[in-house]
Amino acid sequence: MTEALFHLVWAERLFRSELLRTTEGDPLRIERSGLLHQGDGPDFRNAAIKMESLHIEGDIELHLRCRDWTHHRHHLDPSYDNVILHVVLFPEHAAPVRRHDGTWCPTLVLYPHVSANLPELLRTSAFRGKLACAGQLPRVPDSVIEAQFIDAERRYFDRKMHDLLAFADGAADRSAAWMRMLRKGAMDVLGIRFNREAMRTLHDRIERAGRVYATADEAQLHVAQLAFEGAEAPRWDSSGSRPDNQPRVRVAQAGRMWFNTQGAEPDTFPFAALTAGLRLGAERQGVLYRNVWLPAAYLRAHALGDGAGQRAALLAWHARDRVNPAAVAGPFLEAGFPADTARRSSGAAWQLREHCRARRCADCGIMRTLIRS
Repeated sequence: MTEALFHLVWAERLFRSELLRTTEGDPLRIERSGLLHQGDGPDFRNAAIKMESLHIEGDIELHLRCRDWTHHRHHLDPSYDNVILHVVLFPEHAAPVRRHDGTWCPTLVLYPHVSANLPELLRTSAFRGKLACAGQLPRVPDSVIEAQFIDAERRYFDRKMHDLLAFADGAADRSAAWMRMLRKGAMDVLGIRFNREAMRTLHDRIERAGRVYATADEAQLHVAQLAFEGAEAPRWDSSGSRPDNQPRVRVAQAGRMWFNTQGAEPDTFPFAALTAGLRLGAERQGVLYRNVWLPAAYLRAHALGDGAGQRAALLAWHARDRVNPAAVAGPFLEAGFPADTARRSSGAAWQLREHCRARRCADCGIMRTLIRS
């Protein structure tokens, strides 16, 4: 991840480009940073530099330290013979490097030319126990943090709709498809954290059984039989689950939810009817509302040509009136993020998973601001 940040610094020239010199003292000007190359070979292609009066075009390779050139065995790889500049961050033992063809490639040390806090950012980003921007947020305007989380909210909503649409596959018509994705999505949420796959499997077993239940008790009894009896019963994981999250508790809720939805009119079905009698905790009810109901409501409104319904679903998604689970909010609070954003933004889970935990900080507006500061 640290090299990804370093690539960002180079690609966007987030360094002082005046008075650059190679390790040998030769004046250097960057005329074209090049295009980031994601495959094997040098990091940037089609770059251009000027040394003295000589214009040179070719590839550029970046490393945090000069020794990485030989550690990565580039000196034995002919695909690096077109590298015209070796760029490193730290100055230790920096010197020209030998190419496979025996010629020497100049090295540029960027440390004197970058923001003073970049080395610290690179170090913290390599530490897996906390967010890379921890302790640095006072230097980031609130507007930048807010913009990043609003973008995360939009992306997360799109992903949730995509996931729900996958649950609709195989339904006979639009109404059946909507109810199927609602039920299966809701059962997926009941399976958080260790039994999501088991809940999806149980959904399909109930559907195949095709039984119409006369009472909620009948539904819960039959669903429990499908969940725990027979060779095709799903495998359940009870380890580490609180009493109210044990499989038998969640299966009983799934049975009641199935009863609530059978025979319902999809175009007018309300959230309160979905959760009636389930006795969900506030946190799980919030996850169900945000992650399943609102995307489903948006998709239903879209299918009906109901623009007001779509806008209402989006406004509710962006409204910070539900509390995020501690596992989502905790890392942001520890890192110093605004409490309301950490605890209530619907995009916090996306930000944590897709950027922070994945160490994709180079794609985050917060980290870009820190690097520039």
